[in-house]
Amino acid sequence: MKKQILIATIFLFSICQSFSQDIIRLKDPKKTFKTDREPQLVYVGLGGPAIGLSVNYDRRFNKKVDGLGFNGGIGFSLSSGNNLSYTTIPFGINCLLGNVKKGRYFEVGITETILMMGSPKSSNGYYSNYALANQQLYPNSTYIFTNFIIGYRSQPSDGGFNFRGGINPILFQGGTDLGAYLSFGYNF
Repeated sequence: MKKQILIATIFLFSICQSFSQDIIRLKDPKKTFKTDREPQLVYVGLGGPAIGLSVNYDRRFNKKVDGLGFNGGIGFSLSSGNNLSYTTIPFGINCLLGNVKKGRYFEVGITETILMMGSPKSSNGYYSNYALANQQLYPNSTYIFTNFIIGYRSQPSDGGFNFRGGINPILFQGGTDLGAYLSFGYNF
């Protein structure tokens, strides 16, 4: 599992580095908001589809600042002292709707998250204080769950600092839960 996490991290950062050589250049900022390439974003998130702390990559499908895009990342538990350790790999699609001139968007999306629980740190064989959508999570197990993203994104059209925040309803093994997320990053 450590090898898979390392490979996923290296892949994520290599994608980011291959496109981070220049900022977005708008073709005609007065008439249209098409860019010379697909806008991209690298961000650090807290909560959301990755549950804990995560590093993520987001990219638009077209050479437009708004519209459809995809994202992926890797997340980790925030603390190891509460009998809880896990790794998550979220990947999904999203859509930005809003004011392209001001770089303010309503963000909606759907994400599938792979959740890999770590080894037990308690004698009873499960994490006594951790459940997702009222379902108990067991050590050394892998789960897949669905997140819906509903939130706000501030992303300047010409590149720069990015902020995201919102809620993420979760569907897991017939149950539901509600999470929230915040993230900060840089778009180019």
